[in-house]
Amino acid sequence: MPSQGARSSYAPTLPQSPEPDSARLLDETLLTVAEIARHCRVDTSSVSRWMLSGVVDRRPGAAGRRHYLESCRIGGRLYSSREALERYVAAQSADIAPAIAEPAPTPGASPGRRARCRRVMSSLADRQG
Repeated sequence: MPSQGARSSYAPTLPQSPEPDSARLLDETLLTVAEIARHCRVDTSSVSRWMLSGVVDRRPGAAGRRHYLESCRIGGRLYSSREALERYVAAQSADIAPAIAEPAPTPGASPGRRARCRRVMSSLADRQG
């Protein structure tokens, strides 16, 4: 007869990244967590976090979307690929270039000051080009 106070087994689960197309990763240049960490000059725990928990995109309009570094487990070890790392960096960097190319005007700047700044910027561009 089972005892009245039987405990249920509880095993916490880590958040998992969305299932990548493992076949695609296996056809690419596989890298270990340590190799990716050395390449990006970060700690291995950062790379593992990119794979398992993702990184929240806090840019305006991103609505808290998470970006994951695609990964797969082989023999209990996490692997990703050079191509997946490039896709991850591209997803993190999307829409940044237009913001850098055209800075937003300073809220306190008067229309006359903005016009003077535009003239100076255009004259500098003419000198370089």
